Amino acid sequence: MWAKKIVKEIKFRWMSLYPFILPIVAVFVMKTLETKYCFFIEMSKDFSNLLSIIATFISVVIGLLGVLLTCLLSIRDSSDMIKYFFEEGQGEAFQKGIRTCIRTGLFSLVVTCILILQDILPVQIFSLVKDIWVIAVVYFSAMIYRFISILLNLVMNNEKSEESKKNNQDVTGERLEKMDEGIPELK
Repeated sequence: MWAKKIVKEIKFRWMSLYPFILPIVAVFVMKTLETKYCFFIEMSKDFSNLLSIIATFISVVIGLLGVLLTCLLSIRDSSDMIKYFFEEGQGEAFQKGIRTCIRTGLFSLVVTCILILQDILPVQIFSLVKDIWVIAVVYFSAMIYRFISILLNLVMNNEKSEESKKNNQDVTGERLEKMDEGIPELK
């Protein structure tokens, strides 16, 4: 019993912190590769292609997030699970997280566009912008992963809830709490 609590606490802490830890690790790895092995990603002849691919990735993911939000809003009033999620105070934190994802994505796009101008940027500014770009893109990816997994958990738990209703089983508060275990708490 106590082991489950410890694992749940570790999982909660990881879900809260990994969007901040991963960008720091990514920059550390990049700087280590640059200093020890003279591995500079901007030296690749395909660096501009990489920037274009990342810009496309960010745009597609923001669009996917919009589609998932539309699906969530369309079933919001008809679902006990989603009502429970928003009534338990998670709705405001969820909205804040979604705004953060969109803001970070747009910021990453702007920084990516600046990096496309690498040939006219001074070396020191380019290096600083590149570090900011790595942090922004990795943070955006981690936050998007987190919120898409939350959305998918909500939708999947909603389907389980709807299946229970079809089988004439009541969706009680206890059952909602059990389904809520699959959705990480937002803070």
